[in-house]
Amino acid sequence: AISERSIWLLPPSFQHQFTVCFSSICFVYFFVCVFFVFFLSLNVVALSLLAPRLVVVESDFRRFLLPPVEPALAVKRMGRRQLRPSRPIAPCAFFALVGACLQQLPRVLSESALEAARALVPPAPSVSKDGEFEGHDFWEEHDELLTKAWKELRPVHPSLYTFDRDFEDRYIVPDFRSGAEIARTRGDESALLSLFEEPIPGVFATEKIFAPAFLQELLSELKHIQNSGIPKRRPNGMNRYGVILDQVGFKATLQELCRQYLAPLAGALFPELVKPEDAEEHYAFTIQYEGGGDVALAEHGDASVVTINLCLGEDAWEGGSVRFHASDGKGYLSPDRSKQGSGDVNMTPGLALIHRGQHKHQALQLLTGRRTNLVIWLMGRHDVVRVAPYPSSEQATVHERWNAYPTSFGSRPPEEL
Repeated sequence: AISERSIWLLPPSFQHQFTVCFSSICFVYFFVCVFFVFFLSLNVVALSLLAPRLVVVESDFRRFLLPPVEPALAVKRMGRRQLRPSRPIAPCAFFALVGACLQQLPRVLSESALEAARALVPPAPSVSKDGEFEGHDFWEEHDELLTKAWKELRPVHPSLYTFDRDFEDRYIVPDFRSGAEIARTRGDESALLSLFEEPIPGVFATEKIFAPAFLQELLSELKHIQNSGIPKRRPNGMNRYGVILDQVGFKATLQELCRQYLAPLAGALFPELVKPEDAEEHYAFTIQYEGGGDVALAEHGDASVVTINLCLGEDAWEGGSVRFHASDGKGYLSPDRSKQGSGDVNMTPGLALIHRGQHKHQALQLLTGRRTNLVIWLMGRHDVVRVAPYPSSEQATVHERWNAYPTSFGSRPPEEL
């Protein structure tokens, strides 16, 4: 610093020049500071707004930096908008980041969530047991973006995504709807239960729930989802290939389908195990068996109070029967083993199997072809699975089962169905 007295000690001919020069230096210094602060603020704002879609990779920095300078910031995708300095930000690194952001700005502004999701590289499913958390960090990190991408994807069959009167008329077999309506209005489940066979003790089977149009259009929609380019998480810890339907837009439809039909049906077939609150929530997914992927499934129990397993079909196949195992004498079901038998069931398109989630079963090896199944697990609130049976005095009545959730579009007399 130069004091005022020091300036006037200079020769008179230099005083004016020095003052002008020093003032210019101060002005330039001030301008550089303002410029730096302005662009730093602009960069932070831009990153906070564009981070869900912005991809700043190492190569973008290396175009603006000379080795051996490394990237100073890491930008994470998917809603977790945060800056994580790996070390103090050097000025050159700052200007490199600004350059990378400006270079990608036109693409980021025009890019949709669907396009951004298609650019992701998901982890490949590998393990066939205890794989629930495989790639957990990736799916958690990109959950927000994937949710937006599925909303942007146009469906092939929009009628599958809305549960209303048209859905019932188009996709549910009239005999099943009529039996459910008689149970709902008259308290008589005999017509409904007559549609089911019990090929194995504790396993009920029918082809009279879903119409052929439901099988065909859902398979078509699944193929559209499979070819969308959006990453899809494995359906459960054992099956590696399929679709979690609640994550791709079917949650509201399946929730109403379960409340109006499938949960009361589970209570009718297993009254000692299911009251309305025990089947209040669901988890729905599809599984696919084919050569080169999953061809069999080891013995297991489901995380459900009751499971609905619907064969959608697809290509002609051989093998792949579902084998059920009798009780091993352990657990709550052991006093009455007759309700949990053993045997094999051959799956055919349209066949629905309904059984306790704790009834051990497995899928035998598929020999040829390809088969797709829709599986719905029913459970209580907060994913609670009931395993202890109710005494007969505490079981729900027919009226309680079928009227726990009134429909938003009313009911019709069974004669009209």
